[in-house]
Amino acid sequence: MSLPRFSLLVPTVAFFLQALAPVHAGQDIRTDYKMEQPVLESAFPYEKGAHEVQVGVGYFTSLSSGTEERPDLDYALGTVRYGWMLTSARPGDGLSGNLEFLIDLYGGGVTDGPSGVLAGATLLLRYNLVPGTSKLVPYVQLGAGGLFNNIY
Repeated sequence: MSLPRFSLLVPTVAFFLQALAPVHAGQDIRTDYKMEQPVLESAFPYEKGAHEVQVGVGYFTSLSSGTEERPDLDYALGTVRYGWMLTSARPGDGLSGNLEFLIDLYGGGVTDGPSGVLAGATLLLRYNLVPGTSKLVPYVQLGAGGLFNNIY
């Protein structure tokens, strides 16, 4: 696969994954056939067993003028991150939190500078600080991963 095709593949995949994300948003209503009454399932995203998908694209550029030893390097990068909630947080319980495990896959291509591609993965363990009903959820995370590149 040539570099121009690869450079277009990552943003295209990211766009379609992002378009599918709202399908699972909000609260699901199912029917409990024993009671014949609608049962509202929880929409609280920080419960044990819940999943999340994050999709991102970005463009990175060198701000300094390159030298012969270290040339400028500009590249586009796409990422898909999938997370599983390992524990539950209790909403409204002060600043409670939960543990989450994430896998981050990313890749992209160089657009200016020595030609090449970048691809990698990261494993993350995150502690979400869930402050009741707030939409803002700070977190602390620790991760390890690797990056392959063929930039010479």
